[in-house]
Amino acid sequence: MTARTPLRGTLGQAAGGVGALAATAALVFVPVWLGHEVSWGWFGAGALGWVLALVLRLPVILGLRRLGADMDVMRRWTPALAGPTEEVVRLVVVLVASRDFATAYAIGAGWAAVEAVYGIQVGFVRLSLMRRDDPKALEAQQELAKIGLDREIAPAWGVVERLFAGAAHIGFTLLVAQWPLLVVALIPIHAAVNMGVMALLPRGIGRTEALVALSGTALYVGGLAAFGVIGAT
Repeated sequence: MTARTPLRGTLGQAAGGVGALAATAALVFVPVWLGHEVSWGWFGAGALGWVLALVLRLPVILGLRRLGADMDVMRRWTPALAGPTEEVVRLVVVLVASRDFATAYAIGAGWAAVEAVYGIQVGFVRLSLMRRDDPKALEAQQELAKIGLDREIAPAWGVVERLFAGAAHIGFTLLVAQWPLLVVALIPIHAAVNMGVMALLPRGIGRTEALVALSGTALYVGGLAAFGVIGAT
């Protein structure tokens, strides 16, 4: 069995990747337009925080597999792990930092940037899988079909994804920097958004990205408002 519709070719994937990086870069330099300098050291700390949060999920995923959890359970619940792992690590990084606007923004921007690079890499891996017809690739294609990722995806959707997902990470970071105890609410919010994305993917990329756009915008605007960057009287 082969996939219904191949993903766009290498050039399309590359174009989407360039657009995603450009969208992320635009977010990174917003503080410069507001009269702040980018704190590249804390930008790097944010990137490392994302990597650490990813690593922390692995023992739980491996544990679920050893307990015999099937793929449907894994697909439904593992996205929620990003809530506690990312938000707890983010809180630790923020508490080590000075918690001013420019520093918190840089941490969130670094978080968004490394996730963008990771997402581009995953996109190329997915494209490679969709072009193969060996047994392992066909099995992977079936799993992609179950979550709606075997269909044609326009490169523009990758740009939308990175712009608003990046905005969400910056918003999460600004909010927890201003009110550290808010992490109690941010953990389930992050988990719910991720689970919502996975639930909507089989129904269409447009609905999925609408959720990402709405949540990303709300978090970003909320984070800026928390520091009085917008909405100040």
